[in-house]
Amino acid sequence: QLAAAREQALPIAKDQQTVRLTWLRTFHNPIVIRTECSTQCELHAVRLSGTGGYNPGRIAEHNDYVLSAEDSAELRRLLQVSLEFEASEPGEVPDDSSEIVVKMDGAAWIIEIANGRRYRAWNTDGPRADIENGSLIELCLMLVDLSGFEIPDDDFY
Repeated sequence: QLAAAREQALPIAKDQQTVRLTWLRTFHNPIVIRTECSTQCELHAVRLSGTGGYNPGRIAEHNDYVLSAEDSAELRRLLQVSLEFEASEPGEVPDDSSEIVVKMDGAAWIIEIANGRRYRAWNTDGPRADIENGSLIELCLMLVDLSGFEIPDDDFY
């Protein structure tokens, strides 16, 4: 999906914060939204022509623009809160290797954050998933809203 969207590995640059949301819906177009913030924040959004659960297709729609000062400030705030939340979590990783989860349909929301200190990634079932880090969900919803893509309510999962 990322190769079809012409996305590269996120850079871990000292003076830049990068966030990428990869939204893979089983029966709808995959969407990749990336922001890069240094002195200003730029947004790059791609909607592919295929379906997230099957063939990604080709780039069907592409939006690039500089975020307003207000949107940039809110994006940076949500990034900071999301990363602070993660830093406060216990360091122990549960052993769930014996648990097998089978998903037939739905969506994957893959969120990546890279900055000068580290790279973090999360994979969740979407904005209504039971995830403790509410600011991370707010961040994803903001990215979708800023993408400029029209998403019908029935296609939002």
